[in-house]
Amino acid sequence: MVLRSSLLWSIFLLIGTPLLRGQYGAPLDSLDRYLSTLEEKDTNYILTLVELWRASSGNDLAAAEGYARDIIDKSRAIDYTKGMATGYQRLGIT
Repeated sequence: MVLRSSLLWSIFLLIGTPLLRGQYGAPLDSLDRYLSTLEEKDTNYILTLVELWRASSGNDLAAAEGYARDIIDKSRAIDYTKGMATGYQRLGIT
C-alpha cells in the first residue's frame, strides 16, 4: 500500500510539476501587455507592478526584485507613499 501510494506520488511530481510551472507565463504576459497601456504617473500602473511582483515572486526572485524596485521608483516619482511602502515591503520579502 505504501509502495503504491509513493509510486503514484512520484508519477504526479514528474508529470505535474512542469505543468504547474507552465501556468505562470500567461498571467505575466497579460499583465505586461496591460502595463504597456497605462501611464507611468497613474496609481494603476503601480498596482499592476504589484500584481507582476506577486505573479513572479513564486518562481523568479530576480524579476520580483526588479518589480519591487520599479514600484518604489514609480511611487516616489508621483509621491505615492502607500506605493513606496508596498514596494519596500515587497523588496524585503524578496
